[in-house]
Amino acid sequence: MPRKRRQESPAGFYHWICRGMNKKDIFHHPKDYLFFKDLLLEYKTLNGISIYHYCLMTNHAHLLIQSPAL
Repeated sequence: MPRKRRQESPAGFYHWICRGMNKKDIFHHPKDYLFFKDLLLEYKTLNGISIYHYCLMTNHAHLLIQSPAL
């Protein structure tokens, strides 16, 4: 059974998590972290979101973002 659609936050704040399959590492080298941060900056600008906090670990990442009102 598919999961229910996530509710949109009235304030536009979201806790976004990205994890490797089977908890495997997604960052293997320091360059991987830099590449991910560059992607965040690119998509932040492209989509007009604000990133308030991020935490990058070897097998997952957490972001606290705010998206513009729709």
